[in-house]
Amino acid sequence: MQIEITDQVKSEAGKYANKFVNAEKSLKNFGNSSAIRSKQRQYNDAYAGRIGELMFSKMLEKYDYKLSFDEEIRVGNNVGDGGKDITGFETDGLKFILDKKIDIKSTNGNWLLVESHRFTADVYVLLRVTVKGVHYRGYALKEDFFDQSLMAKYTYKSGDKLRNPFDTSKFLDVRLDAPLQFGLPSSELRIGGFVDYLKNNSSVI
Repeated sequence: MQIEITDQVKSEAGKYANKFVNAEKSLKNFGNSSAIRSKQRQYNDAYAGRIGELMFSKMLEKYDYKLSFDEEIRVGNNVGDGGKDITGFETDGLKFILDKKIDIKSTNGNWLLVESHRFTADVYVLLRVTVKGVHYRGYALKEDFFDQSLMAKYTYKSGDKLRNPFDTSKFLDVRLDAPLQFGLPSSELRIGGFVDYLKNNSSVI
């Protein structure tokens, strides 16, 4: 499912990104002190992240689900929402609060990557954000990142090459910066059932 980004969403995301850049957030690239992001890169990441959240909300409106997000921008380094991007939702005239942490990841690729120090959510949603629009790629429960022996299926360390998401035996000419990341290619993500997950892991306010 891919939908075009509206001008209203672009405007809202731009305002959010400006506030984020001015909140004295860490410039470390994915927590790596040897790789520093520019303010422009920080803006672009915050902009894409907010685009993903807003457009995912629009996608769920067709199912009569209106999402609520943690929109607070916390001032200072190493402070965030703890992986809880979605705080609740409205449907059928009722308001619900989520009992689980759901983290929305926006990227221009086809890998769901989570830095080890941010691996705190119960569910991760992957959205591919490009100039053409936003494409929902799927979601993963935290346990999906591990095999039956509880070993991580895919891990990346700083300097590692990214695997081809459509043939993980091959590698792309892309190297990663984060000290340690857990990952899943889009081909191994869950597609359906997200609305049911929301319903089954929430409480009426």
